[in-house]
Amino acid sequence: MSSRYLYAIIGDDAVEDTLAGLGKTGIGNTKVETLDADGIAAVVSAYRGSSVRPQRTNIAAHQKVLSALLAVTTPLPISFGTIAEDDQAVRTTLRHSHADLEEALERVRGKVEMGLNVRWDLANIFEYFVVRHPPLKELRDTLYAGGREPPRDRKIELGRLFSQLLEEDRERYTDQVEVVLRGCCAEIRRGEPRKEAEVMRLSCLVERDAQATFEAAVFKVAQVFDDHYAFDFNGPWAPHSFVDVPITL
Repeated sequence: MSSRYLYAIIGDDAVEDTLAGLGKTGIGNTKVETLDADGIAAVVSAYRGSSVRPQRTNIAAHQKVLSALLAVTTPLPISFGTIAEDDQAVRTTLRHSHADLEEALERVRGKVEMGLNVRWDLANIFEYFVVRHPPLKELRDTLYAGGREPPRDRKIELGRLFSQLLEEDRERYTDQVEVVLRGCCAEIRRGEPRKEAEVMRLSCLVERDAQATFEAAVFKVAQVFDDHYAFDFNGPWAPHSFVDVPITL
């Protein structure tokens, strides 16, 4: 018997027609179906092997299934590459985590995930902070007075002050944005900035019929910031950032 590749967990929603419309577009050109257990189901496809290469075609197939599901329900997405030994292993997992999965499904029911990324749109973020933060300018000017090269420990001190101010600004601006978005979001979760110029990365759980309201709120809060800040939102997505139930196989 072949293994089972897992895409998502869903409630008792009728998705058979949606999955039938996908044809054999699962990982490895396979048919996508469901395995039920006491009112919840795993969306799966047959798979021969113990691991899946994270190549573009496989990732695209995984995402296509999630997108199709999101059009008709709110799935709990499962991490790419999750494989169960057989049908019994899938059903055992569903029964073992049944209460937690039901609670998670109820929390995201009728909702989608929207993302908001804000960054400093600058050629040189350090120089921008020097202008905006007098203590940083004072220390920089003192250390480099007369064109001399400061000792390593003083340059580290300058870098630490810059990092501290960067984090303080990120925290303040994120709080400011969240105040506006809370009115149209069921939940908001913060992600760690991946680059120095990133101000914030927010994942927002939004009612399906409130997406336009969310976008309007983003435009509203963006107007408070000047042209040195770029606001980019994306979605809707399956609620990846709001799935806290570990799938143990």
